Amino acid sequence: MKIKLFYALLTLFLAASCSKNPNVIFNPDVESNDTGGQLEILKIEFVDTATIVHFDFYQYSRPENWYRFSSKSTLTGGSGKVYKIIGSDGITLDERERTPLDSGLVAFTLTFEPLDKNEKTIDFSSDGNWKISGIKLYSAKH
Repeated sequence: MKIKLFYALLTLFLAASCSKNPNVIFNPDVESNDTGGQLEILKIEFVDTATIVHFDFYQYSRPENWYRFSSKSTLTGGSGKVYKIIGSDGITLDERERTPLDSGLVAFTLTFEPLDKNEKTIDFSSDGNWKISGIKLYSAKH
């Protein structure tokens, strides 16, 4: 009897935790990447309070070269609405940092205001230096 109760509670717990997971798009299609292939979006997570974009930044041919991402970075929806950045993880915004000598790879996330549910595409921009346009959001319900 205790085993059946345990499995019933486990099933309920797993179902409840799965329903709270954010919607995610892995490797979204983009119309234009004006970063010379140095910046790629790995995934975009949609939660009630934010839009979290996971990036890989590559400088294999120039390790220890500096880079910087702005605290004024934005996402612009297909509707024209601008979504401001609210945080970062893995980099310090507005600071010149260097890519690692051994790998030339920096993985980081930028957190933005939550997107409106009707957005179908977004553009990413950071000071005009880093721009990815036409990021398709078709495969997620957010």
